[in-house]
Amino acid sequence: MPSHLPTDLPPDLLTDPLDSAERVTHGHIHQTWRVTDSAGCEWAVQRISTTVFDDPDALATNLRRVTDAAQAAGVPTLAPVGVGPDQLPVLRYGDGVWRASRWIEGRRMQPSDLEDSRVAAAAFGEFDAAVSEVDGLVEVLPHFHDPLMRLDRLVAAVSTDQHGRARQAMELVSRLEQIRAARSEELSAWNRLPVRVAHNDAKATNVLMGPDGRAVVIDLDTVMPGTVLADIGELVRSTVRPVEDQVTDTVVDPGLVGEIVGAFTRSFGSLTSDETVLAADAGLILTTENAVRFLTDHLEGDTYFAVDDPDHNFRRAEAQTALAESLIGVSTDIADAVARVLTD
Repeated sequence: MPSHLPTDLPPDLLTDPLDSAERVTHGHIHQTWRVTDSAGCEWAVQRISTTVFDDPDALATNLRRVTDAAQAAGVPTLAPVGVGPDQLPVLRYGDGVWRASRWIEGRRMQPSDLEDSRVAAAAFGEFDAAVSEVDGLVEVLPHFHDPLMRLDRLVAAVSTDQHGRARQAMELVSRLEQIRAARSEELSAWNRLPVRVAHNDAKATNVLMGPDGRAVVIDLDTVMPGTVLADIGELVRSTVRPVEDQVTDTVVDPGLVGEIVGAFTRSFGSLTSDETVLAADAGLILTTENAVRFLTDHLEGDTYFAVDDPDHNFRRAEAQTALAESLIGVSTDIADAVARVLTD
C-alpha cells in the first residue's frame, strides 16, 4: 500500500490496488473515504460502525435487495461492489468491517434552498415507492422510529445517570414530557401506521444531484420496514430549520411544510387514510424523537452520534426541542397547509 494511504485501509479491498484516499467527514455513524484505485476508478469505502450495526452481513443483504429493487424501477442509487479477494459484500480486516460502492459524483442538496428541498422530497418519494414492497429486509435497527420507546429510554437514562449528566438535562426532559402529554394521541397512533419499506433517514443532505440532472438517494443503511411518514417527518425536521445544533429564532413557515409533503406524495403516490391523518404531525413527531435521541445519547456517554465535544449532543437536543415547540405553535396552520396539498 502506498505510504500516503491510511494504514487501517485493507490493502486488498478492491480489485486494483489503492492509490489515494480522502477522508469524508459528512455523516454521524460510519468512517468514510473517497478512494481512487490504480486504474483511476473512484470508490466510496466505509468502515462500518459495528457499535450501531451489529449485524453487518444483514446490513449488506438489505443493501443489495434495496439497490436491486431501485435499479429495476429505474431509480438511480448506490452501486455496492464485492470486496476483498473473495468479492464478498463486506470484508473483515483487523478489527474493522469494510465495504465499498461506486463513488457518486454530485452536488449534495442544501435544505436551506427551497428548490433543493422540493427536489429532495420528490427523490425520497420516488425512492420509497420503488422499494416499498421489497421482501425479506432485516430490521437492522429495531424500533428505530418508535417515539414512545425512545421517550421511555430517555427516562431510564435519566434514572441511571451513568455519566453524571442528568442534572443538566432535567429542564429539557421536562419540556419533552410536556410535548409527550400534549401529543399523546398522535404518538400512540404512530405505531399503528401501515408498515412499508422506507428510507428512515430522509434528510435533504442524503440526496445528491448527479451530473445527468437526476437526484440520487444515498445513505441506505436505515432502509427497512417502517412508515413513510418517518421520511416526511425527517424531511420537514431537517428543512424548516437546517441548523441541527443551534437554537435559532427562525419562524417556521407552514407553507414550506406543505411544499415538502406535496413534493413527496406526488412522487410516492397516495397515502392511506391513517397516514393522511398523521401527515401534518410527522415533522413534530420526528423532531421530538430526534431531540430525545440526542439527549439520551448525551446521558449515555455519546455512544451513537459522532460529537465535536462533550456537550454537542446536549446542544442538538436543545435545538430540536425548541424546534418541536415552534412546530406546535403553528400546528394549526401546518395542518391547513398539508390538507391543501393532500386534497389537490
